[in-house]
Amino acid sequence: MPQHGKEEQKMIGKEEFVKKLAANMETTNVEAKNSLEGVLETLQQYLDEGQAVKFVGFGVFEVKVVKERIGTDPRNGKKIRIPAHRKVNFRMGQNMKNRLG
Repeated sequence: MPQHGKEEQKMIGKEEFVKKLAANMETTNVEAKNSLEGVLETLQQYLDEGQAVKFVGFGVFEVKVVKERIGTDPRNGKKIRIPAHRKVNFRMGQNMKNRLG
């Protein structure tokens, strides 16, 4: 069911992504999978170090610190402490914005 006026999207899994990547790279699925895993591992290493990673035109991956706050447990309505934590944020680049409209 669409929420907030947005259309539902099909979730693409890693296997399907690798197949398309292999076709785009004109290589095997094994080579494409190894390339993807290498890129993701490297991205994770930079994010673990607190560094932002920018792909011009595509976007920026960065770690944001979310401050501790008080929230409400939806199951019982009681106030709970939500501890500070880090999260990954993605900001689209101009090319991505243009492609998505």
